Amino acid sequence: MHHLCAFVPNKTLKRVAVLLVSMIAAVAIAAPVAPGQAFAPIVMTDQHDRSLRTEPTTRTVLFAADKKASDLATAVLQPLGADALSARQAVFIVDMHAMPALITRMFAVPALRELPFAIGLVRAPALTADLPRNKGQVTLITLRDGVAQTVSFVTSAAELRQHLALPVP
Repeated sequence: MHHLCAFVPNKTLKRVAVLLVSMIAAVAIAAPVAPGQAFAPIVMTDQHDRSLRTEPTTRTVLFAADKKASDLATAVLQPLGADALSARQAVFIVDMHAMPALITRMFAVPALRELPFAIGLVRAPALTADLPRNKGQVTLITLRDGVAQTVSFVTSAAELRQHLALPVP
């Protein structure tokens, strides 16, 4: 680490460089959440800039790491109304960190504000580094007392409805 700092001219920049390298290393070595593991609380903001977090009482975490997964979950949840997630002690988290800021601000977030339920927006990859993900699939993590019980990947609306015990439309 000291060799890296030799190339950085002042103390503040050296501290920033060390912090960035440490954060990248932490993200790179984060092990995915698995059944039996404690689920670390995630604190984020929703599409209305209100604080949203997973709580010890959270029973289900739906995680969308990409647009296809987000669209799948949104299509299932949208007709259910504002209390769809809270009634099920569920939190829906969308990873938006890779989306360009201009696109996020001008298009994505305004579209999400039209939805009746809260969506946790992740803009820093470290927040969800330990959440398992498969491209185009919704990660569904069931919790009990803050401990992961199951981790599954959902590829269809019917599967997601079944996991959430929702009526068939």
